[in-house]
Amino acid sequence: MSRLERHEAIKGAARCGEDLERLRALLEGHVIPRLVAEQQRCEADVHQLAIERLAAAACAGSLEAARAVVDDHRAGALSPHGLVSACARRLGQAWEADARTFVEVTVALGVLGRLVTPEPWEASVGRGHVLLTTAPGEQHQLGLLLVAQGLRRDGWFVEVEPGLEPSALSRRVEREALDAVGFTVSRVALLPALASCLERIRQVSGRDGPGVMVGGSVSLTAFATEHRVTALASPDDAVLWLRRRLLARTASRQASGRSRTG
Repeated sequence: MSRLERHEAIKGAARCGEDLERLRALLEGHVIPRLVAEQQRCEADVHQLAIERLAAAACAGSLEAARAVVDDHRAGALSPHGLVSACARRLGQAWEADARTFVEVTVALGVLGRLVTPEPWEASVGRGHVLLTTAPGEQHQLGLLLVAQGLRRDGWFVEVEPGLEPSALSRRVEREALDAVGFTVSRVALLPALASCLERIRQVSGRDGPGVMVGGSVSLTAFATEHRVTALASPDDAVLWLRRRLLARTASRQASGRSRTG
């Protein structure tokens, strides 16, 4: 190849590189973000449709139809208990807006509760022991069932005892080797009583007591920060939080063992 031919080839390669760089910038800056946003919108539409279908089936009192909706959506990004949880929130909003009657919502919550009732094979004991209850004065229990279902499938032994009196709960925490205690709360008015309950738990358990998680249909971020507990936005968060907590405790024990033998 002559010197001129080599020079032209180098210039051609440089132009090609510039074109590829412009194409990469176009793809990363415009095309890919648009495709991702469009996919997210499509997924959101699918989720909303599934939530509405599940709500309609539950309000009609049809367990079979409700279970069919959950099964149809099982491969989606929204987990089955995440779908049930979203449906319960939608029903609560519909009730407040007078779009659903008290009877419809009551029937629907009964159907949703049966959807998340654990099967016998789900009573695993592998990872640890979790106790779930309601905040003092709380009547709603569906959230506990949703969290319990997810945790059992993740290998935790879970007890669900709604309405557990603070004194009885304190005795359980003091006497049993619990890894975590979880509360559900749906009204801001119940937070002072819950705060008092948390203080009693801390008094009997000390620094090595169980982790405490709170969740519900009200914003609990500020409350959780003030009282040094973990606020959960969804039932799936409980699984992730307990996994991280278990890993941290395991790593701490291993480090302690190495320091004693070192």
